[in-house]
Amino acid sequence: MITEPNLAKSDHVALEQAIKRHYEQNKLPDFNNYLLNKILNRLNYERELKILKPKLWTAVGIFLAGLGLLALALDVSFMTFVQTPTSHYFSLMFTDFGLIMANWQDYSLGILESLPLGALALLLSCLLGSILLVDFATHRLLNFRKALHAIHYGSQL
Repeated sequence: MITEPNLAKSDHVALEQAIKRHYEQNKLPDFNNYLLNKILNRLNYERELKILKPKLWTAVGIFLAGLGLLALALDVSFMTFVQTPTSHYFSLMFTDFGLIMANWQDYSLGILESLPLGALALLLSCLLGSILLVDFATHRLLNFRKALHAIHYGSQL
């Protein structure tokens, strides 16, 4: 059995000639390239699988690292919001809404002045990165499943 799936055109021709010589020597019936097509399809499948497996594991690893960074960003952002007066302004909104509505301009200016922009930017960028990583991992997983489905049901890749 040939183990190298990256066959050039000349290798395909040599393989086909070797199979035909084998048929002639053993007086086996010609299967109209059925066996050759099965072998070439299997070699293509193995090549595709060899290409897709590292990409899939890379996508899974990056996705898990992204989830870890997102959890870290959530923790840092939560601690930053608790340490600034922003959390007090938001709690005041739920306890004394009438006072907030009477002085809404001062209230909104107070929130903007005390908002931790670095923590907010970190949280939003990690959230966006996680969404992109989920999309990337989903596409890699779909490609991997298509390749497995194609060989399992005998269709060509």
